[in-house]
Amino acid sequence: MVTHYFWDMVKENHDIKGSNAMVQDKAMRMIAPPLFKFIQENQAVSNLQRNFRAPFIVDVVAIAHLSKTSGAVGILSLRTEKLQQGYDMEGVVALATAALERAFMLYRDSKVFVREAVKELAGKKKVTLHKTLNKATGTLSKQDLLFSHVNWGKLTDGYTNALIKKGPENTAEIIQTALDTLGPRAPETSKNCNNGDVIDPRSLLW
Repeated sequence: MVTHYFWDMVKENHDIKGSNAMVQDKAMRMIAPPLFKFIQENQAVSNLQRNFRAPFIVDVVAIAHLSKTSGAVGILSLRTEKLQQGYDMEGVVALATAALERAFMLYRDSKVFVREAVKELAGKKKVTLHKTLNKATGTLSKQDLLFSHVNWGKLTDGYTNALIKKGPENTAEIIQTALDTLGPRAPETSKNCNNGDVIDPRSLLW
């Protein structure tokens, strides 16, 4: 997603060194505090009330999470009916946001180059991350670049806290927008879902 964003920006530029510098500069500006422009709904107009509604975030939430879970069985004890309405999903939006910041960071720090990445994605391969020096071991490693709790847990918590401050209705609207990008959904009730106060015997299993 981020790769295609940058590719659209430089694909007509045949100066490889110049286009890499252009991508690096753009990535730096997209994730620079305090605005973190990549989370804004409209890149041209800053509106803090519409933060976390950027198409980047909406698409990641939709494709990486909701497309896999929107048809899940309803379980009363887990309050899945609230999740289906987009409530209590701050963590999902925060993870998507942190993943996107990491993607921009990789371009900013020249750990990924757009032309190489486009070729790898066209061949259905993963984008190659260039190794960095691990200060603890003194060897070249990719550990510092991984999307792990050690590397990104604290920053993800920061996004979660920001979303919580904006209120549950805000997060629900973001989730509903993401769901809308997936197209028509099947009815939320089915013979496999709990109905009313009927207790499914599966929920009584130990």
